Amino acid sequence: HAARSIAEHRRVLALYEDDRNASERALHAAEAERRAAEARLAGAEAALAAAREALRLEWGDTLERWAETGTPELARLLDGAEALLLVTLRLADSAPRPMQVLEFSPAGSREKPRRAQPLSAATRADPGLPGATWLYRAPAAGLRAGMRITGRLPTGQDAEDGVLVPAAAVVWHAGKAWVYVQEAADRFERRAIEAATAVGADWFETGLEAGERVVVSGAQLLLSEEFRGRITNENED
Repeated sequence: HAARSIAEHRRVLALYEDDRNASERALHAAEAERRAAEARLAGAEAALAAAREALRLEWGDTLERWAETGTPELARLLDGAEALLLVTLRLADSAPRPMQVLEFSPAGSREKPRRAQPLSAATRADPGLPGATWLYRAPAAGLRAGMRITGRLPTGQDAEDGVLVPAAAVVWHAGKAWVYVQEAADRFERRAIEAATAVGADWFETGLEAGERVVVSGAQLLLSEEFRGRITNENED
C-alpha cells in the first residue's frame, strides 16, 4: 500500500509539473496519502522489529532466524506437527554434543523411548531443576503443554556408581523429584534425586547408596503425612 501511494504521488506530481495537468488539490491529497502510508510502513516495520526481538529473547536466535525466513522447520512447529521440549541437563553436563539425539518418554511411562533433535540453548531456566536448559524438537503426537518428560543423552563418559530407583518410589514436590529412604523402623527421610537419569520408566541415581531401603509403595502418602504434620505443628504454636 505504501508503494502504491508513493507511485501515485509521483504520477500526480509529474502531471502537475507538466503544465498543471493535475490540480494542486490532487497533488496535496496524493502527498498527504504518501506521508500517511510512509508513517504506517514505519510503524509496521518497528512493530515487526519489536516482535522479532521479543521472539529472540523468549526462544533464542535459531527460532528468530526461522521466523525471519519462514523455514519449513518453523512451519512444522506452527502447524502442530512438531513440539518444542525444554530439557534440563544434569549439573555435570553443560551442553549436548552437536546433533546429539535425545531419547525421551513421558515421566513414569514404560513406552518405547522417542527421539528428539537438538535445536538451541534455551533462554530460560527451569525454576524447579538445576542445570543448563536446551530446546529440542520432536514429533508432537501424544505430547501436551506442561507434560513432564525424562530423557537421556549418550555421554561417552566412564561408568558411574549408583542405584536404580523404581518410578513408583518417586514423588514430586516444588518441581523436584524426591524419594523416601527408611532410616529406622518408624523413621523416613525425604531426599531429592536431582542428579537422577531416566532409564526407561525408572531412575538411575548416584546420590543413593546400594542397600539403602527406598519406599516404593506409599511414598505419596508419606509426603501427605509429612506436610499435614507440619500444618498441625504450626497451628499448635
